[in-house]
Formats: sequence, C-alpha cells, structure tokens
Amino acid sequence: MYFDNLPGAEHAPERSEAHIHAVYRRLYTIIKTARSSKDVATPIVRTFMGLFGADGAVLWHIFDDGARFVAAEGTLSHMANRGIDMEADNVKAFLKEGKPVCRSRSELSDDALNLVLYANFESVILVPIVVETFPAGSVALTSNRRDYFTQDDAETLYQLMSFVSMLVGNRDRDIREQTESHYAQVGDTCSRITPELHKNTIELIQTFAQFRKYYVSQKYNLMAEYLGTAVSQIETMAKTIQGLQALGDVCNTKIENFESIDLSMLIQNVVDYNRTQIDETADLKFEIASPLPNVLGDFAYLWQAIHELIQNALRALSRKQGDISSKFIGIRASVLPNRVVIEVSDNGCGVAPCDLPKLFYPYFTTWAPARGMGLTRARLNLIKMHGQLFAKPREEGGMMFKIILPDEEHVPQIEVF
Repeated sequence: MYFDNLPGAEHAPERSEAHIHAVYRRLYTIIKTARSSKDVATPIVRTFMGLFGADGAVLWHIFDDGARFVAAEGTLSHMANRGIDMEADNVKAFLKEGKPVCRSRSELSDDALNLVLYANFESVILVPIVVETFPAGSVALTSNRRDYFTQDDAETLYQLMSFVSMLVGNRDRDIREQTESHYAQVGDTCSRITPELHKNTIELIQTFAQFRKYYVSQKYNLMAEYLGTAVSQIETMAKTIQGLQALGDVCNTKIENFESIDLSMLIQNVVDYNRTQIDETADLKFEIASPLPNVLGDFAYLWQAIHELIQNALRALSRKQGDISSKFIGIRASVLPNRVVIEVSDNGCGVAPCDLPKLFYPYFTTWAPARGMGLTRARLNLIKMHGQLFAKPREEGGMMFKIILPDEEHVPQIEVF
C-alpha cells in the first residue's frame, strides 16, 4: 500500500480508487482508536507521506494550547516545536479561504504562510483544516522535486482532511450526548430519592403511631424512645428534601439575561478569595493570557464553577502526603479562536479510574463532608452559558479540569436546551 512507503518514495502517478479507499479506512481506524492527539497526528502524517510519496509533512492544530505542531516528518521534522502566529493576516486569510494550495517555492511568497518557510522543499501542498466552521489547523506536504505535486493531489489531500475533520467534528456530538446523559443522571437521582422519601414518610407515620400508643398508656420511657426515633427520621427526611430542592434549583435555574463578564477580573477575584487556603496548602502556578476576551453569561454562576474547581483541587491536595513545596495547584486561562479555556489542575490524590465516570453525578463524592453537588452544579451552569466542563487525570498524578467557553462575539444564537 502506498501509505506503507518510506518517505521520499516515488510519486504514484496514478492512484486507484482502491488505494484511496484503503487510506480512508486507515484514517478512520487511526482516529477512532486514538487516546490522544499524539496517537492521531503522527500516523496521519506518515499515511499522507506514503500515499503522495512526499519527503516531508507537518500537521499542526489549535485545539489545546494555541497553534502548535503536533507531528512533523522528513524535511519538516526540525519544525516540530515551532509555533504559528494565529493573528498574522496571511494565516487568517489562508484559514478563511479554506482551499488547498499547491505551489512551488518560487510561487510561495515569503509572507504567504510561516508554516514551511524554513523547510527544504521545492513543491508544497497546504491544506487548511476546518472542523464544523471552526479553523482547526493545517497540514502540509513537501517534496524536494520541482513541480512534483499537482492540483489534483491538493484536492485529494483536501478531501482526505475533510474526512478527518468530519470524524473530529463528532466530538461535538459526543459532547451533546454527554450533556443529555448528565441530565439523565440528575433524573435518575431524583427517581432514586423519591421512593426513599416515601419510605421515610411511612416509617415516620408508624413511629408516631407507636408514640401515640404509649402516650395513651402513659409509658413515658417508651414515649421518649420513639420520640428520639421520630426526630432522627425527620432529620433524614429533611436532608432528602433538601437534596431534591438542590437538584431542582440546578436544573430549573435559567440564565435569562447574559451579561458581559471581564474574565481576567473574575478569575483574579476567585483566586484572591481562595488565596489563604491555597498558600496554606500548595504552591500556586497562575497564568492568564493577556488580554482575555470577555464572555457572556452569569457572573455568579461562572464564579461558583471556578471556585468549586479550586476547592476540589485543595481537598485533593489536603489528602496527599508531603510538604507544601511538593504540591501545586495550577490555574491557567488561554485563548483559542472564538473560545476561552480555563484550566484548574493539581497533583493531589486524584480520582480512582472506577470513579471517573461518576465524577459529575449528583451526590457522588469521595470526600465525606461534601454533598457531591458542586461539580454537578458547575457543569450544568456552564452548559447554560454554552460552555463545557471536562475532567481528566494527569499523567504526573492528580487531576485537570478544563472549562471551555465561547468568547463574547461568538456565543451561539440558539439555546442549547
């Protein structure tokens, strides 16, 4: 198969439909079985190099930490750690145009795109990657042969990357399904609590019946015993009712009027509020991109969400052995095109793999004094602001929580729910 060829292989003058279909199947397998971007980028680059007989290839994206290369091979391998200025007019124009470009070095002006200027090439194909109208990066193939690629090659690569973009775009569908699942979890919790409340009510009625019986017979010791039982049952019922009320508040509260929020000020405010606890527990790694765009939403809800993530990190750190210098809490805000990312990370005790799927469940907690509603409330409120909340374990230990919100100018015009 062409995608098994080594870099620098002879260009295939004619690629059969069977070969192209084989590449589509390989791309599908790569993306569906990958666990991280590293598992996707390098195999894709090598697949394209083999198919087109290219001697250099690079793939970069802007999903995580701004524009960065995620894979580079052949003549472009030395560029693996270079970044891209996403604000450059030529880069914006290239992504906005959304069309593949096939050029020789002499036809590529110095300011066309700072993606391949320092590579040793004579022919290049540049293809922008757009995932559901969101510019997501670019792929470039190079050759040391002059006029090596054709416009048909550029179109073929564009179609292949469109297929990859479609698969990546399924992430958003997964997010929507995840959101619906989250609401279903809340409903399941209500369904579980309600029969328990009914059972507690029956037991309380029976207790008072016994209390009345001994009141009539003037058996005061037994009366006191059943009165104590009744008080305990009432306290249990009160907690159950509070739980139902909390779930109702989380699900029914609507953000009717979005307001413009100065995100830098809000994050600083939350950090200052928690500063004493942070300083007593761990080293703080604090990084906010400047400037951060404003977001639209509810100040109190967003403040509460970030506060909950910080408190969650502090609790995890408090259960880890060691002095303050061995512990850290990271708070970072960065900018992606049309979006803002807020990360809260720690190197605390982490979450057991079996507990990860239940992390956002109502009343699920690994810390006994907590009620287990903080992360549930935070996620649902962020959903109402067209945002998302994700959690993943850190390879070095601990957890990372990531909030993604649209900036003020790119809030969807329709309600999510």
